[in-house]
Amino acid sequence: MDIHVRERGELLRAFFSFLLIAIIILSGLVSYSSPTANTNSSSAVGTSLPLRTSANLQTGPQYLQSPPESPVQLASGLVPPPRPSEVLAKTYGGIGDDAACAVILTSDMGFALTGYTSSSGAGQHDFWLIKTDNYGNVEWNKTFGGPYDDYAYSVAQTSDNGFALVGGTNAFGAGDFDVWLVKTDSSGNMKWSKNFGGTSTDWGYSIIETPDGGLAIAGWTASFGLGSGDFWLVKTDSSGNVQWSNTYGGIGYDEAWSVQQTIDGGFALAGWTESYGSGGSDCWMIKTDAFGSLQWDFVWGGTNYDYAYSVVPDASGGYKLAGETSSVGAGSYDALLISLWLNAASGDSGGGRRPVHW
Repeated sequence: MDIHVRERGELLRAFFSFLLIAIIILSGLVSYSSPTANTNSSSAVGTSLPLRTSANLQTGPQYLQSPPESPVQLASGLVPPPRPSEVLAKTYGGIGDDAACAVILTSDMGFALTGYTSSSGAGQHDFWLIKTDNYGNVEWNKTFGGPYDDYAYSVAQTSDNGFALVGGTNAFGAGDFDVWLVKTDSSGNMKWSKNFGGTSTDWGYSIIETPDGGLAIAGWTASFGLGSGDFWLVKTDSSGNVQWSNTYGGIGYDEAWSVQQTIDGGFALAGWTESYGSGGSDCWMIKTDAFGSLQWDFVWGGTNYDYAYSVVPDASGGYKLAGETSSVGAGSYDALLISLWLNAASGDSGGGRRPVHW
């Protein structure tokens, strides 16, 4: 009796195994029918720019079933993440020159994009802020600017659910270009704006909200500092009034493109330098205390040109820098990721810890 039961069980297992294999084979023969691409238009009220938007789902089989191989070279032993099976692209703009330079996830799980537009607005190029839902559908958009050129490069959502934008303007201010800070409410209506700079050229490239409700802006200045252009860190209160600012650099050209607040209340800035290092330009990161005083810095580069555009703290207490390099790699320029961790070292003004990298 036990033998017959065991034989019947083996037959059932064999049957279901065959059935599963058949389902897998048949499922591979079924063709995928992609949704039809949608095209819609949206316009908002007030200072909004009438948009021409299109939603284009990439329906080519290389994206829907087998995305193309990536040129990224992974370190030995690392497993790449799964590739996306579908790509959704949205475009926003008119007949002029329109660009999105930054995007953030908003508190309602939508997105906010900032950049610039020449399709509408007051001047040649204007700050542009677009708010979308989580599918990229436009909820509203706003432009800000004067009669000349205004370019926004970074956006942060603030604790009041409004937005803070930063970039450069030559419509307002004292110099060729000045840092321009625009604060909006949750619907994108301007609450106030501030410009910072001297008689030369000054730009803001990155902005974050700080725990005290103020803002920190990183960029570069040719109006202040030692060289042709220096890293510039500006700290404001919640109304955009400057609390302090510091410049960092040598006699060459140095630009900061990213700022993050660190766990100790200080700041990490990343960009590139022509004042230090071994090449035409090198990646440069600096670490400050909560009041902008330099604690340590780190330079990475070869004999050619290397640029860092973004920095984030990592879970280990170190930092990751992203950018591009022409000193190493396979092409004229390659994407670059630098990982820094902190080792104990004596005699260091930054608390006895210095960066090491791979």
